Amino acid sequence: MGASGAAHGQDPPRKRLVVLKFSGTQAQRARAAVLGGLGRWATLVDEEEFSAALSRARGATRPDRIAAACQTVGVDAVVEGSMHRSRRTWGVEIVVRNCENGEKMSPGGRAVYSMRNMGGMGAIRGTIWDRIGGAIAASGGGSSSGTRVASTSRSRSRSSPPPPARSVTPSRTATPSRTASAAAMECLFTEDEPPEGFPSHGAWVRRRNEFLVSCERERTRRIAEERRQREEAARRVEEERRRRIEEARLAREAEERRQREDEQRRIREEEDRRRRAAEAEDRRRREDEERRAEADRVEREARRRAMEDARREEEGRHEEDRRRREEDDLNRRVAEYRERLRSERGPRADNADITSRSDVEPRDYDYEDADSSDYRPDDREDDRDRGRAERDYDDRDPVYDPSRDEEEEEEDRPRRRRDRDDEEADRDRDREDEEEEEEEEEEPRPSRRRRPVIFDIGAGVAFMSRNMSVEVAGSDKPRTYSAPGYPELTVNAEFFPVALASPTSGAAGLGIFGLYRRHLFLETSGPTDLGETISVATSEQELLVGAMFRTAMGRAPTSPVITLAAGYGFFAFELDSQAMSLLKEEVQMPTMIYRNLVVNAGLTIPISGSSLGVEVGGSYRYVVDVGQAARDLFGSDTTGGNGFSGRAALGGEAGFIAEGVTWSLSGDYTVFSTKFSGATTTGDGMIDGFPSGTDRYLRGLFLAAYRFR
Repeated sequence: MGASGAAHGQDPPRKRLVVLKFSGTQAQRARAAVLGGLGRWATLVDEEEFSAALSRARGATRPDRIAAACQTVGVDAVVEGSMHRSRRTWGVEIVVRNCENGEKMSPGGRAVYSMRNMGGMGAIRGTIWDRIGGAIAASGGGSSSGTRVASTSRSRSRSSPPPPARSVTPSRTATPSRTASAAAMECLFTEDEPPEGFPSHGAWVRRRNEFLVSCERERTRRIAEERRQREEAARRVEEERRRRIEEARLAREAEERRQREDEQRRIREEEDRRRRAAEAEDRRRREDEERRAEADRVEREARRRAMEDARREEEGRHEEDRRRREEDDLNRRVAEYRERLRSERGPRADNADITSRSDVEPRDYDYEDADSSDYRPDDREDDRDRGRAERDYDDRDPVYDPSRDEEEEEEDRPRRRRDRDDEEADRDRDREDEEEEEEEEEEPRPSRRRRPVIFDIGAGVAFMSRNMSVEVAGSDKPRTYSAPGYPELTVNAEFFPVALASPTSGAAGLGIFGLYRRHLFLETSGPTDLGETISVATSEQELLVGAMFRTAMGRAPTSPVITLAAGYGFFAFELDSQAMSLLKEEVQMPTMIYRNLVVNAGLTIPISGSSLGVEVGGSYRYVVDVGQAARDLFGSDTTGGNGFSGRAALGGEAGFIAEGVTWSLSGDYTVFSTKFSGATTTGDGMIDGFPSGTDRYLRGLFLAAYRFR
């Protein structure tokens, strides 16, 4: 026995290898089976330690980095593996890498297993060394000596005989090496038989069983502790990974938030820049417009002043020429009169006084015939001053003659008395003129004549009501129709072409006109024979065109204005015939279409002292046709009728809005009278069943217009 033990004590050292984590589904179970199968024949190095060294290793390729990690940790071989499932079959592939160069050892270093279920893991544990043990034994380069971690080293093959029993008592408190794994721990009881002096064989068996049980418990505890440590390390690694992921996410979000803020700030700055540029452009444009407007105003003011100065200078020249002509004429008359007296009286005529005033009176100035540019309101005062100066000139005695006789004195008394009367009359006229001037200063005088109207266009809204009554033969109750109130749109226009060509012509008031009216919201309803109430589509419209003449009865702005007009009109109040036929027979009414010739006369009276005016007028309408629908219902032989209307209005200018804008508020009343005759479509086609009918319309209108002169 001693010789046998010495022979086995010279076994070669165990190889150091590391089993990396397997990849795939259920890969950890396959890795545990490989660990269990290789742990009995080789020294296992901790995978985490090797992975840490591999992560720090440098190399161009993975085999180079594996070889460097093997040199760092001291490993001879590296075992890798993967597990996958294909339908109902599980496949496991195990590969050995040589630590000298990090390359895979093939084909001896490759083992492939296929199994139906996880029960095949035991076959992997029992045969893995037989299949890849030769490659592991042939590998090397990482370690120099083996490290024994088990209770007894066994590097022989499974077919070699077991070693003799040795007195090896395992300790439950033994701590494995730092690089050893609990899965490599093997519980071996080396005593093949009870030692000498042992009480009994049964006690020896119990001792062996207790040892095996305690050893297995220790191995199980170590495996659990390693699993716990691995799980804790994995948890720490996972927490670290999650922490790094979270930090990366937070950093990414912070970067995105910063980029968004930078983009928003850039957008705001760009908007502010554009807004400031737009404001600056608007301000520059407004300043340019204000400068241009100010320059235009200054230029207009300069032109106006120049024109005013030229006009005043021209008026001054005209006035000076007129006064010079009058003064020359007066001097000429005085000289002629003196010459005539000298020729009549002889030598005394040189000293004679002027006794007659009528011959030297300045000629009257015809203001009506004079051009308006030569007329000024102070001409009358100048004429009166000149007349008084002339009278003073006549009263003076240029040459005193003491030998004048009493006859001449008698002749002078009537003339002087007449001169005094003229002076008193002149003073009265001066007082009246001063009063008139004061009144003119208080109230500005209107222009002597307003320009004629060239065109007038307006639009307005009216409120209309209709009542029609038709007599029924043999009945005291007429057939009636009522539309108590509905809105109406009105548009009218007037054009005076003669006023455009010749404003001062007497025919400037001759022109043409047009008028159109149409309802806005209008509907009729009535009862049927079944007692129901139905709606009947209804419409109303009027068109009137013709010629007109307008003239003022005087030249003052407050003179009344007469308007005469004649034209052709079309007035229709239409009811849907199909819907109307469904109503009761006693309430049915036809569509009335009045085609008529219109003659109109109006008088406008301005209110003194304001821009208002009152207008009254009337018109006559000769109806030539009332429409086929009316003839069918009330009499087939009906032709036409008559119509009358009256109108009153109050209007004026809206100068506070714009020049030329006018307004008017009016009311008019129109009546159409029709004599119906002939056969009707109601009452079994009776003849003259509806003697006459009256159609009344009442309208209130507000009109706004623009008048161009």
